[in-house]
Amino acid sequence: MRTDEESFTLDEKTKKESTAFTFDMGRFHTPATRAAMGSSQSGHERDRLFLNDQRARGGEFFADVSGVSGLDSETDGRSFVVLDYDRDGWIDLAEVSANRPMFQLFHNDVDEVLGDAAQGRRFVALRFVGGNTTSQPASGWSSRDAFGTRVELDLGDETLLRTTASSRGLAAQDSATLVVGLGDRPVVARLSVHWPSGRTSTFENLAAGLLYTVHEDAASVEAGTGLEIEPYLPALPPEAAFSAAGSSAAPRIDLLTERGLGSGEGLVLYVGMQTECVACIQELRDVARLADELGDSLRIFGVPVARYGWGPDERRDTREALAAFVERHAPAYELLVDLDEEEVAGYTSWIEAELDQNIYSTTILTDASGRILSTRLGVPTLSEVRRLLHDTRSAAR
Repeated sequence: MRTDEESFTLDEKTKKESTAFTFDMGRFHTPATRAAMGSSQSGHERDRLFLNDQRARGGEFFADVSGVSGLDSETDGRSFVVLDYDRDGWIDLAEVSANRPMFQLFHNDVDEVLGDAAQGRRFVALRFVGGNTTSQPASGWSSRDAFGTRVELDLGDETLLRTTASSRGLAAQDSATLVVGLGDRPVVARLSVHWPSGRTSTFENLAAGLLYTVHEDAASVEAGTGLEIEPYLPALPPEAAFSAAGSSAAPRIDLLTERGLGSGEGLVLYVGMQTECVACIQELRDVARLADELGDSLRIFGVPVARYGWGPDERRDTREALAAFVERHAPAYELLVDLDEEEVAGYTSWIEAELDQNIYSTTILTDASGRILSTRLGVPTLSEVRRLLHDTRSAAR
């Protein structure tokens, strides 16, 4: 029989025993102390947003930017998540409130506010897949979602630490994609992934601007590297791309005419490559699929962008290295090994101007006359190319 009458009382309405203590913010309160504190811990507290300033006191300073951010609201906010819903590399926020408006999506416009100061700011996007593919715990492998994975990004002059988490608040789950800002650094020198299982995966020289999916079980990836690489930034919408290409003033690139390769119909795809670029090697499967599906409608050529020294690490590909690359990987494109320095510079200058990136894995898609239809990181999808091919043919009728 319980005799602690101070801890348990009889509810006057239900006539049932109930506790006289409540728990709040990690501290116990009796009814008397709670009455003195008031019925609400928050009251009419407005939403706040704090921006980390890496320049002040080693990144320990946070500035209150609520008033200029759009988040300065009297709504009774209950939870929020961080995500990059438009995949522009800038983190956005979604908030759920107990009153109207119950859902608000805030787009990150810091790049527009900073203007020129935001140019050259880079990032990498990371996803993690644990080795356990079953519904039951597996010894030695992390869960499929790999929550709790710790990540170290060695940038050469600084090391960044991140941890993946399932949520930040009530009934909320963040995006599974972890976007990490790199400042003006073009590569991650070393990425160390510490899985909840105790395993560690390590990768080197990861170019900025790409999405890396890291698999704890390396054997689950076709190449056996444990790493899948794909473009992160969205490609130019086909409608916008074709609209620009339809203008007589549209920019052009032609690396074929002087080599007797300029005749033909359909589209031309230039694929930037470098012999030791992991992303360039992995995307060869996508290039091969385009070649198989589109046949003569799409002519594909490889551009050795590092032939004369270029890229995040200023590598230089020799003729011998390019020949060895072709022999080993048999790419589904014709490699333009005899491009002169001015021609390669024309390609890379366009890439830098359009993408604000100097990385190897890029493509430029043109019509038969050399009008540029699309510029992007990585290889365009089959549906994108088919859409542009259809629009080009329709405009020619």
